[in-house]
Amino acid sequence: MSAMDDRKSEFLWVVKAARVALIVTLAMTAIGTAGCVAMIVIKAGDISRAGGWDPVILYFIGLLGCPVLVVWTLVMYGLVQAAASNEAAANSADGRLGRMETLLADHGHSLSRLINLESLSDRAKSLIYRDRELEAMAEVIHEDMLRQDYDAAAALIETMEQQFGCADQAAALGDELAQARKATIEEKLDSAVVRVQRIIESHDWQRASRAADKIRSLFPNHPTAASLPQRVEEERAKHKRQLLEDYGEAVRKDDVNRGIDLLKELDRYLTPQEAAAMAESARGVFRAKLHNLGVQFAIHVTDQRWAEAVATGEEIMRGFPNSRMSHEVRQKMPQLRELMDEARSAAEA
Repeated sequence: MSAMDDRKSEFLWVVKAARVALIVTLAMTAIGTAGCVAMIVIKAGDISRAGGWDPVILYFIGLLGCPVLVVWTLVMYGLVQAAASNEAAANSADGRLGRMETLLADHGHSLSRLINLESLSDRAKSLIYRDRELEAMAEVIHEDMLRQDYDAAAALIETMEQQFGCADQAAALGDELAQARKATIEEKLDSAVVRVQRIIESHDWQRASRAADKIRSLFPNHPTAASLPQRVEEERAKHKRQLLEDYGEAVRKDDVNRGIDLLKELDRYLTPQEAAAMAESARGVFRAKLHNLGVQFAIHVTDQRWAEAVATGEEIMRGFPNSRMSHEVRQKMPQLRELMDEARSAAEA
């Protein structure tokens, strides 16, 4: 179900009530029209005894008023439907604007981080991205081993030890290099496949796919190397199915926290169509999460556990920034922080 459909459903009862009123009015108008016609026929036949045309003229006026009533009822029904649609559209636009506001805020934070990174020295940037650089160097070293370019691998291992100070990792790679010099092609390939399997088990699919493609390019005629990229995709699909099964089980058990964690992990796997199919279920899980947080927040405030109340309030504002509860909590946060500081000062005194 789309967001617009959700908004329309909020006002569906108004449209239904207007539709019922329209049907009742049309039915009563039809009855009134039939009655006017019948009375005109009767009065026209008895006009001499009725003492004139006055009653007949009144029934004619009533008969003419029936179409006017029908047209007016149809106009009012159209106005009700238009008002409900406009209200739904306005609410949907408000929701989209709220999401855009959140996205813009996230982009602003990302831009601030980029500006801060730009002002750092190359050495500081190297420290920040140290793990990624080491991971990339290890991949290149293993690729050099497979190509039997042992001198290049040894140079990179030395660089890893001297520039990054990773003596243990460099020593482990040095041992692998010594074994690779003695190993046969089959043994080297088996070792590479084992490394890919370890990456698969860590669910780092981009890295696993990259490593599998490199091995296939180095051994294009070897069946094990040729099938390795397909193996990565199959393992990824298997893990995705398992996540979906676990999510379904969490929903059935009303395990909200587990459901939230699985949704965050599934976000990397779902296609737009799959995400749209799960949207209603996901909204239910997030609503339950927000409700639980609201209950916890209220309990902490009632029990005067100010630090816990502040922590829960911050989680609500961080996880659900555009919700009404978040706005209400945000208004109370300054007072709660003051109470938390007072309680800490009293405890330290």
